[in-house]
Amino acid sequence: MTDTSRHSGTEVVRTVLRWGWRAAPRELVRSCVLFLAGTLCLMLFPVGLAMIVNAIVDGAAGWLIAGIAFLSVMITLNWLLTMRVLTEASILCDLITVYLNAHIGKLVSEVRGLEHFERPEYLNELEMIEENRLQLGIWPRHALFVLQLAMYAIGIVVIFAVIYPPLAVLPICVVAALFGEQFAIRLRERTDEELAPDRRYAAELFNLATSEAAARELRVYGAVDELHDRHRATADRIRQRAGRAVVVGGLWQIAGWLIFAAGFLAGLVVIAVRAGRGEATLGEVVLAATVVLRAQTLIIPAANGLAKMLAAARTARRILWLEDYASADVRPAEQAAEGYLPVPDRLSRGITLEGVRFVYPGTTRPVLDGVDLHLEAGTAVALVGENGAGKSTLVKLLTGMYEPTGGRIVVDGFPLAAMDIADWRAHTSAVFQDFARMELVARESIGVGDLAQIDDPVAVRDAVDRSGAAEVVDALPQQLDTLLGKSFTDGRELSGGQWQRIAVARGMMRTTPLLLVLDEPTASLDTVAEAALFERYIAAVRAAAREVGAITLLVSHRFSTVRMADRIVVFDGGKVVESGDHATLYAAGGQYAELYEAQARSYR
Repeated sequence: MTDTSRHSGTEVVRTVLRWGWRAAPRELVRSCVLFLAGTLCLMLFPVGLAMIVNAIVDGAAGWLIAGIAFLSVMITLNWLLTMRVLTEASILCDLITVYLNAHIGKLVSEVRGLEHFERPEYLNELEMIEENRLQLGIWPRHALFVLQLAMYAIGIVVIFAVIYPPLAVLPICVVAALFGEQFAIRLRERTDEELAPDRRYAAELFNLATSEAAARELRVYGAVDELHDRHRATADRIRQRAGRAVVVGGLWQIAGWLIFAAGFLAGLVVIAVRAGRGEATLGEVVLAATVVLRAQTLIIPAANGLAKMLAAARTARRILWLEDYASADVRPAEQAAEGYLPVPDRLSRGITLEGVRFVYPGTTRPVLDGVDLHLEAGTAVALVGENGAGKSTLVKLLTGMYEPTGGRIVVDGFPLAAMDIADWRAHTSAVFQDFARMELVARESIGVGDLAQIDDPVAVRDAVDRSGAAEVVDALPQQLDTLLGKSFTDGRELSGGQWQRIAVARGMMRTTPLLLVLDEPTASLDTVAEAALFERYIAAVRAAAREVGAITLLVSHRFSTVRMADRIVVFDGGKVVESGDHATLYAAGGQYAELYEAQARSYR
């Protein structure tokens, strides 16, 4: 389990305010000033009423006019300030949300590798941040509601102290009503959190019952009634727990409001009795009644605001935890002092794996177990083997997405772990089977493969031509200026194969990488198209190999493509079991030959 409680409440408040200040300092100041001014007008509103009532009773025409003028000004200012503060708060919330989205994204991407995505505790916290991050965006609005109630409570203390000092203790009754509302809200939220698995289960059962895809199997297996029974039992359990929370919360609300009503009614009776004795004016009675009624209307939104603020605080703690997690992912102190080793501009020897072992977080079985392998500079190497043999894991280690659990990776004689991983990645390029569908303008979706050249139309077009994606790009309405994806009104959606060709073009943006990884990059293409595409790859690789000693690493299940490689490495059970060129391995009659023949028979 992760520890999100190590940060104190004071630290959380300071951090949330710091985020707001960084996101929109001017809007934050303006919102606070406008809101405080509006609250002051609201607090002075009953004073105007008292002036009018007293003037009517005393027959003081001058005070009556002054009271009406004062009340009119307060009402007008409060209305204008309220409208303005709502606009400012809305802008402020949007800016904070945008800032936090970028901040969270940066924290997630700052972690050098992908290992954290294998840790359940990390994923749980990230999911909770994703679900609740919008609460942090609107925290200023809720904070202002709570601040308004606090200021109003102070105003009540002052007004009651002026009317009759012993009544200054009455605002304590506000705390009772506020506590009752807050307890009820928190109880419902906690119950909802506890019922979340049941709700997801009920939703899944409902989807199965109403899904055409599942309908046939449910009827064939006679599981329809069982499904309905389970859904009904789950729904009953949810209804009982949620209903109990509503009843208990309602009782706490009633208790809080009874204390509030009893206290303030007693105060109003005292003021009325004093007025009957001539010790207080009728205006003071009206003033007291008005502030009590206004306090009642503020308590519910303030209680909701306080609940939202507490929820936002929990999310803020999770983001602070994420900041700690990202900051902990730094190079060792001794390496920080000595500096990173430089990444070579060209490979003369190649990349060597020495006893490399790797175990995914949360598991015990090694995916790679004692791998010794040398990838010679300037060669194209294919990795083959059954699913789960360790091929893609090796690719992740070579691109720095993970660090070996044991052993080491050496680049031209120097440990990869001692190099700046960002600099190493700047010297690599990759196309993955699970490629990203970047819904950008086509030239940007391709050009992001080399940010330094993203605005160079010649470089982008060259990558398109070398990757064989020209047919896809030229068919677009505005070619490289076409917006891709269905998320936009003017966007052009692509087929799976077309998206893959765009990804391949993106991987070809860097013309002279030290390491080019092709991890099942053409799974959506047919065999003929893949073979033609790899012929282009091999030509490009030869040029890069001559210039910088580039290594191409190919992962594919299609042996018609694999045989083009200079060297083929066969994996089985996380170990290298065979290595050599196609002719040598096929003649040996080992595992590679068996896999090759099995696939060849399927095409005959």
